[in-house]
Amino acid sequence: MGKPYANEISDLSATFRFAAAAPIDALARAVKAAAAGPLIAVGSGGSLSAAHFATTLHQSVCGQVAKAMTPLEVSAFPLLGAQISYLLLSAGGGNPDILDVFNALVVEEPRRLAVLTARSGTKLSRLAETYRYVDYSELELPSGRDGFLATNSLLAFGVLLTRAYAAIQSSAPTLPTEFSRLLGDPRATKAWREACAPIWSRENLVVLYPPLLLAAACDLESKFTEAAIGSVQVADYRQFAHGRHHWLAKRGETTGVLALITPSIRQLAERTIDLFPRSIPVAKIQFPDDGPISALAGLAAAIIITGFAGEARGIDPGRPGVPPFGRKIYHLRPTRPRASGSQIRRQRIIFRKSGSSNGNSIGLWENYLDKFVERLSRARFRGVVFDYDGTLCDTAERFAGPGPDVAKYLIAILKKGVPVGIATGRGKSIKHDLRKILPSSVWDHVVIGYYNGYETGLLNDDKLPAGKTPSVEMQCIGDELRSHPVISANATCEVRAGQISLVSTGPIALETLWQVAAGIIQTRQFTVSMSSHAIDVIPADVSKLNVIIAVRKMFTLRNSDPILCIGDRGRPPGNDSLLLSQPYSLSVHEVSADPDVCWNLAATGHRGVQALLDYLKVFRVKQGEFRMPIGLLRKAGI
Repeated sequence: MGKPYANEISDLSATFRFAAAAPIDALARAVKAAAAGPLIAVGSGGSLSAAHFATTLHQSVCGQVAKAMTPLEVSAFPLLGAQISYLLLSAGGGNPDILDVFNALVVEEPRRLAVLTARSGTKLSRLAETYRYVDYSELELPSGRDGFLATNSLLAFGVLLTRAYAAIQSSAPTLPTEFSRLLGDPRATKAWREACAPIWSRENLVVLYPPLLLAAACDLESKFTEAAIGSVQVADYRQFAHGRHHWLAKRGETTGVLALITPSIRQLAERTIDLFPRSIPVAKIQFPDDGPISALAGLAAAIIITGFAGEARGIDPGRPGVPPFGRKIYHLRPTRPRASGSQIRRQRIIFRKSGSSNGNSIGLWENYLDKFVERLSRARFRGVVFDYDGTLCDTAERFAGPGPDVAKYLIAILKKGVPVGIATGRGKSIKHDLRKILPSSVWDHVVIGYYNGYETGLLNDDKLPAGKTPSVEMQCIGDELRSHPVISANATCEVRAGQISLVSTGPIALETLWQVAAGIIQTRQFTVSMSSHAIDVIPADVSKLNVIIAVRKMFTLRNSDPILCIGDRGRPPGNDSLLLSQPYSLSVHEVSADPDVCWNLAATGHRGVQALLDYLKVFRVKQGEFRMPIGLLRKAGI
């Protein structure tokens, strides 16, 4: 197994150019969505170094807590919560640990789950493709597979992550055009070789680093250990001061020091090194600044310096040889008790609603669930009202509109004479999108509530939305929102007649924008709600409930005729919270705390459109009505 390490080093320039130009849409989308909350980055071996790099960027760019974990750590201590996102990194996308942790995490439905591999068509990619809410990115490196150690895949991961985090910054540093410029100077590798030469005579190596270069230090420890080049200890400069210096006092004759230095730490580093015994060789590797590009250069330095050490000690790090027992250890898998599919789904449904797995309350929530499902299955629905973004089309598809799988079900419902309402924060764009996927013969059965119900009308009405001029009060509120420093720095503000929309432009939580807007609006007759991508300010007498009212009025339905409501933001201040407070309401994502309404019955790991399709598949449509029979719901494991 492996390839000559020198060959891998020679491929780094091509890999850098390739990764600098590779598409990053899915990764950038995942990074932006995760930017406002904590991140857990997961990897094994060299991919753990990439995980450390991701957490460094997340903390430095987004100002949010981030932690790198191995798959076994995640399995033992899964950190879950409404704001926590996960990034899984795997060069080959097929090792048993990363596959196991993906399967465990995807059904826990974290805020965001992203996957990045350095190969295409992997086992991990095939798993990820079965869950539409997972952001999956893959590369096919021109250098092919890594040798024994992570080299080109690690550099590529670093470049892609640097670009993805730069995309959410208003003034991000520019990635160098060539790999040699990343190192700061075309002669850098020669200088590093000369600086490091004295430390290879020592059996042990202490690597000192500033926080920015944690990933580089961890990668050196990983590579030296995996290729049996030598023993490495890593510590930041102040952690080293807390007792680790004693190693130099007792084992100094067998130890060298590699000091990674950036400008912010230079004075501390020099003062620390000046106090070492003169007999201890020290190699200093300097980086030009304290930004993401230097962090990336640190990863490159770790790869290159490992090659120097291998040459000095007569070991090829790219093919050190793998013992038979090592292969057997690699393919071991942790054993875990597994519940049946129906048990897992039912437990997940209750956890979504209760937010707890406390056995003392599970029985109570099961009773509420059974009552809700029974009531749902008995109803003969005379209409259905959908939210749009996050429900009929996923956030990633919001500019393309609903896909053919959703369109097929909508057409089937409409052709049976069942009216369909669509409640959205959008304006005329939704009319164009829906007219593209629905035949004109059913347009007179589609009611649209534009701008969260400010205007309602049929899809065949060319006069809507009317494009009215915003009132003086709306304009004044818009000006006040724009002038707030948090909003002006982090969001755009668009004022319409019936709605003011705030859309984030940087790594800020929508929850934070909502709090700011709600504080400004609180004394006025307006409400502030949150969608999957924006904050909406609307008059107090406007809501998505207007769509239900319009459906009943236009199709002469009685108040007792059941209408099913489906959305994605059922938890206040979500913009579907009123819509999903109705007696018959399902969520494809967030639910309210009300035990009688707004349940999410979708399969584990399904969200958005994929969850909607779970529901649509059990619709049984007849002329003028449809049902969701309990037998079909139980067959689905509910």
